[in-house]
Amino acid sequence: MDDLDRIYLFGAHCYRVPSPPLGQVVEDMQTMKRLGMNLANFQISWSWCNPDDGKYDFGDLVTLLAESDRIGLFASITLTMEQMPKWVWDTYPDCRLMNARGNRIEDPTQYVLPADGKPGPCWDHTGVRREARRFLDALMETTRGFKHIAYWNLWQEISLAMVNPGASSPDRNVPFNPETLEAFRKWLKARHASLEALNSAWGTRFPSWERVEPPRLYTKVPSFMDWRRFVFEGYLPAVVEERKRVIQKGAGSPTRVAFHTCHPLFGAAWEFAWSRLADYYGTSFYPTTQLYHGWEHPGGMLEEVEDRRHELWSSLYHLNYGRCTASGPTRYLISEMACGPYNVGLHVKGDVTREDLRRWLLLQIAAGSQGVVLWNTRPEIFWDEAQGQGFLDGNGGLTPRAEALREFGDALKRHSDLLANSRKPVSPVGIGVDDDTSLFLEGSDAGVHANMPLRGVYEALLTLGVDPDFVDVNRSDGQALARRRMLFMPFAAAMAERTVRKLAAYVEAGGVLVSGPTPARFSEYGWAYQSGMSPEAELLFGVRQKSLCQVAEESSLWRWTPKPGRAGDLRAPVVLKGTAELESLALRASFYVQTFEPVRSRPVLRVPEPGGRNAVAGVMNRRGNGRVYLFGTMFAYASLSEGCHGTRAALGRILDSIEVPRARQGEVVMHRRFWQGAELVSLVNLGSQAGFWRDEAGTPSLEDILTGEVFGPGADIPVPAHDLRVCVRRVD
Repeated sequence: MDDLDRIYLFGAHCYRVPSPPLGQVVEDMQTMKRLGMNLANFQISWSWCNPDDGKYDFGDLVTLLAESDRIGLFASITLTMEQMPKWVWDTYPDCRLMNARGNRIEDPTQYVLPADGKPGPCWDHTGVRREARRFLDALMETTRGFKHIAYWNLWQEISLAMVNPGASSPDRNVPFNPETLEAFRKWLKARHASLEALNSAWGTRFPSWERVEPPRLYTKVPSFMDWRRFVFEGYLPAVVEERKRVIQKGAGSPTRVAFHTCHPLFGAAWEFAWSRLADYYGTSFYPTTQLYHGWEHPGGMLEEVEDRRHELWSSLYHLNYGRCTASGPTRYLISEMACGPYNVGLHVKGDVTREDLRRWLLLQIAAGSQGVVLWNTRPEIFWDEAQGQGFLDGNGGLTPRAEALREFGDALKRHSDLLANSRKPVSPVGIGVDDDTSLFLEGSDAGVHANMPLRGVYEALLTLGVDPDFVDVNRSDGQALARRRMLFMPFAAAMAERTVRKLAAYVEAGGVLVSGPTPARFSEYGWAYQSGMSPEAELLFGVRQKSLCQVAEESSLWRWTPKPGRAGDLRAPVVLKGTAELESLALRASFYVQTFEPVRSRPVLRVPEPGGRNAVAGVMNRRGNGRVYLFGTMFAYASLSEGCHGTRAALGRILDSIEVPRARQGEVVMHRRFWQGAELVSLVNLGSQAGFWRDEAGTPSLEDILTGEVFGPGADIPVPAHDLRVCVRRVD
């Protein structure tokens, strides 16, 4: 097990009930070994292995563990605890999760779909916790002799996902069980100094802690913020910690644990804290379903050239976000990655080619992964995903895309240590992630605006040749922020004053902060500042708000713009003109036009007003040794969905003003990972034409990680259109 630190985990999910015959699974594991894989994952369902009180059946698992050990594959075991046995549901009828209306979620599914049994029972219920511990104890007793188990996955795609995602918000909002509400009150006591402090923060007059309750039907209230904080900071990680304790105690020797999300929680920073509970942490990655996000999908048939560019940058956004959440010593694991088509019910999706799978494997390497587990071996047999997924055919034969796995497996034989241990250097540019704004937008039923501004800034920076990190501004201290020469806060509408002060200290120490519109318009509890901005934010940006209006989209679409109720609700499309260091640039206004009265700041953007006057719509303020820019429009949207070149040029000028290096040649951008003098170099061509990267003269040669082709110092390295290649540089 000590060798795991030098091994890049490369495997596949090969068993999940209802499963194909066990003989087929054994055959598939042997095929995986021949393809160069080193890990087999087995997903264990509580309901299957513990069908009645005191009855346990781990026969399949023992067979598969013995076989994986025999042929030299590491094993990982994924727990599906939300798929709880019917006898436990019947024994504890009050263990069902209660939603905001007080109704119990009545669907004790015994199948892996939908959602692997989620949301499952109330994990604060003492009876459920006792039975879960009994099951895990029996499981650990059975598996204790197998020393090749690489890790235990404690929660497959952690969430409280509902079986019926189309239900109304109150019906989906859980958990409201009495035990959980009591845990919430204990959490509040630890967070707030007193009941008086809680009432002051919430604007309530609860006479005792016993009377305190979260909101149920209406979420645009201050108490909603603490309720959701509790779910993500209290309830969910407590379940993980309970399972971790039982697993590690039962293992009898040090064992590693993991868990992962369906996709990164874009816009929120809870995962930065969650990942510290695991040895491996990461995300699922399904380019077949996850890359388009509403506004970017043009509708109708997709052009391949447009789709491929989008796949590149959106995959890197998804994967890099996940990498940044895996903090400290935690290893970043792509715990599920598509390797075949994603069928849904009657709908059959397009095939996944060898080149698709090769590209996806390289993308997750470029983003910084330290292991990848594919979903899955043979095509799915279950109803809703029938005949989808899989890198083998229904008879266990190799599909053409399986050759991409063989190629990747061969690369691992040469470079496993580098892939397993190399990490990206800390980027000089960070994109701030703020839980307060994320929660405020969720409560406002506007959660899309927590994700899309980050996507827009990431896409713009990637295009400019910058490989940014995502930064948890809520939990980062001043020293951690100081590692970034530039920090973007694209849409921080709700911020605590302590967060604003933290950003001010960052700027005073020499950092450059670039903010989108309406920073700190609301407090961390959603209280609106009557002046339009918190006092601390006014000091930081050196302005007072003069006006704020919604602006129509140039393209006459309604992607982010609310439909007007009367004349004058929307300002006509307008272009902001740059001045000072942004002289000669034109930035399309998107979402908002916010104007300011500069106090100590100087204008960098102006907007035409009636009568021929120009109002200030963007400023730069010097604070200590640093600078802060405030854009009075959602520049991320102008760049992302409208391709505003002026916006990207403005960001580029600010980057150049502090000499942030830009790794870009033509349309090819470079990402790098390092370990012990060796380097992984990823070259991504965002253009529709073949491109080249000219390596520096005098440096050691680069070797293509897949083909073995060697490029000498100063060579032009070709990169196909809308594609990438990954190379290794080793210093002898």
